[in-house]
Amino acid sequence: MPLSKKHLFTEELQLMADYGHVISHPARIVMLEMLNRHGKLSYRQLRKLLPMTKAAVSNHLRTLERAQLIHFGEQEGETAVYELRRPVFEEARQIFQGLFRSKDGEGENDVGGELPKV
Repeated sequence: MPLSKKHLFTEELQLMADYGHVISHPARIVMLEMLNRHGKLSYRQLRKLLPMTKAAVSNHLRTLERAQLIHFGEQEGETAVYELRRPVFEEARQIFQGLFRSKDGEGENDVGGELPKV
């Protein structure tokens, strides 16, 4: 098995790659968008938004929880209520804004320091 070269990149680039992996599925993007818009949503409400099985919705929620982008906020009757971990969500948002910010192509970028010369 090949050795990972991830350590050769800045911590910020590694973090961006980790967040990128977490939001690589459209269902997780929808979940984050809806939690950002509404603040808190129950498992039932999230499930109604997505054309997926209960198991798939639960797996996507677990992925977002492991990345610390969301957390189980409270219990509403027999259903779980989720909300964003606002500081972590904002950190991810800022990292990606840096990636997509327009630059003149010279020198430093906003996400990982000096880029290699091409």
